[in-house]
Formats: sequence, structure tokens, C-alpha cells
Amino acid sequence: MLLLLFSSILLSASSQMIAQCPCSIVEPCYTNGADYITQCADRCQNHFTSLGLSYPTARQCILNQLPAMTDTVECARQNFGEVCAARPGPLVPKRYGETMQLAAFRELNEMIFRSGLAGEMGVLSKVTKKALGCVTKCMKQRGCAGSKTCGLALPSDNQVVKTFKSCAQARGLLTTQTVKLLLFCSLFVSVSSQLIPQCTCNEVGPCYENIADILTQCADRCQNHFTSIGVSYPVARQCILDKLPGFSSTLDCAKSNFGQVCAAQPGPTVPKRYAETLQLAAFRELSGMLNQSGLSGTGAALTKVARKAVGCIAKCVRTRGCSGTKSCGLALPSDTQIVQTFKSCATSTGLLTTPALQSMCGCLVSAGLPQLADACPSLRVN
Repeated sequence: MLLLLFSSILLSASSQMIAQCPCSIVEPCYTNGADYITQCADRCQNHFTSLGLSYPTARQCILNQLPAMTDTVECARQNFGEVCAARPGPLVPKRYGETMQLAAFRELNEMIFRSGLAGEMGVLSKVTKKALGCVTKCMKQRGCAGSKTCGLALPSDNQVVKTFKSCAQARGLLTTQTVKLLLFCSLFVSVSSQLIPQCTCNEVGPCYENIADILTQCADRCQNHFTSIGVSYPVARQCILDKLPGFSSTLDCAKSNFGQVCAAQPGPTVPKRYAETLQLAAFRELSGMLNQSGLSGTGAALTKVARKAVGCIAKCVRTRGCSGTKSCGLALPSDTQIVQTFKSCATSTGLLTTPALQSMCGCLVSAGLPQLADACPSLRVN
């Protein structure tokens, strides 16, 4: 997974420059922010109700916090300074909503962990990804945070999140009491963490036995995500094929560490897991590697390719019975522990070493991404 995610980031193009939004477009959003939030939440309520939530109750949770939200946004605006343009002309780097959500999810993850509610992350992430993603898209259509054709002069995603967190604390929106209240509110209206049957070893065995073939078949099936950014898929495919022996060894190592993840016979149940939270943990690890290599700027286009290409491959692999199915799951440790185990195994098998990553980077340069040539020597695995 780490290798695929890394490959996807390297396959992404450099940051685009787009027009800075004029203030006339974004000002109405700030003026009517509270109304827009409730309108967008109403528009996206199916994402709440599809999980068994009582939307009227969830809506009231949001309404109760609107005054503090408005104060928090105003505080953040003052900290950011002039994010819009007084007149047409200036350019700003194109931003991606996914990377902002990644930074926010990481902060949320830590808060939930410190609150002792890490076990609820599966349900929370499923709600957050779909419902919050829908609300964010709706708000963007109303001119908030820019649009497809223009953007705002904002600091880094991490800085945006930290500024909002600081303002939320100062305005009373993010205090221990309100966080507990909101977490209780969101968990109270949600269904409990689902238990599903544990997959039998007969169900998942064929996947592990044929993992190399399955990975190449799934990469072939998802090749449009590579070619859409100008990559020669046959060359990129060979990059992947060259690493398959190391990946198979890494998988065997991880399986040995995880122990018996499947059931010998039908009967046991396990908590339902969500692929999104595992990807979040992997992205966090990967972001740390890029930061250590001085390549944090690459993150601007991170999920544009990673979310689509890796998401497509992961979904394809899952449909073949790997990592469970919609109706059964595996007895795995936490997402963070899974990522750390794979990283440790990949390092010991030679799949995730500095020379291996630099080699993969060079391979992708040959596949049609010459702009990565200068970055390859900087890649490091600590």
C-alpha cells in the first residue's frame, strides 16, 4: 500500500497556478456563512440518514454551534489577511480539497485518540468522508474557498487547520466541553460500531496465493488514472511488475506478524473496518516521509492521483476477497499498526529502502514524468 501510494504521488503533476478569486465572489459566502452551512447540510442529509442517523437531531447539533462557527471563521479571516483579489490579475497555486481534508482528518484523529474514542473512528470516518465531503463541495459551489476556476491566497493546509483550531479554541467552539458534547452528539445519533462475520480462510486464501496476478490485473483495470496525466502505462506497469517479488515477500512478513486474521470456520464476528481510515494512516506516514525528504510541496497534488488510482486499485483488490468484503472482515490491528507493520516488513525485505524508492522514482521519470528527475535523489527512508 505504501509503495502504491508513493508511486501515485510521484505520478502527479506539479502545482498549477490559477486566477485568484475576486473578493466580490467570496464575500457573500462570509456574509451568509451560517445559512450556507445549514442549506448545504440539508442538501447532504442523505449521507447522514444512510448510516441510520437521525438527521433532525444531527442538524440541531450543527445549529447549536453556528454562532461560535461564525466567530471562528471571522477570527481565521483576520489571521489569513487578504485571501481574495481586489481586482482580476493575480495568480495563486491551485489547491485540492482532499489535501485540506487530509490535514483536518489527521488533527481530528489525534483529538479522538486523546479522547479515548479511537474505536469509534470507523463510523466517524465514514460519516466524515461522505457527509463532510458533500457539504464542502456544496460550500465551494457557493464561492467559499474558491471555485474550479479561481482560488484563494491561503497558507499551507496544516497552517489553515492550525489557525482554525486556534481560533475555535479562542472563540469557545473547540473546548474540552464542546468537543465532548459534539462527539457525544455525533456518536449518539449514529449507529453503534457494526460487527460483521469474520471472513473464513477459504474466502481470503485465494487472494494471498494469487496476489501478484491480482495486483497487475487491478492496475490494468485502473490504468486510465495513470494515462490521464500523461504517463505511459506500459512503462509504469513494468515499474510495478519489477517490485512484485518484494511486495509478495512484504505481504508474507505482514501476514506472519498479524497472526490468524481469518476464521477457520464460520461463526466469529469482527468490527467492520473502513478502507478510508487505513488510507488516512498510510497518507500520514507517507506525508512524513516526503517532509523528511524536503518534498512536502509534492503534497499539493497528492490525492488527485492517489485517491483515484490507489482507491481504484484497492477497491478492485477488495472485490477479489483481499482484506475482506462488504459482508465479512478480518481480525486486524489498528490502521496505524497495519501501516507500521507493512513499513517495517517492506524495509526488511528491501522494498522500502532509499535506493528502492529512488529507483522507482527514476522508473516513473522514464514513464513520462521528467519533472520528477530532480526530486528522485532527495528521496530518503529513515
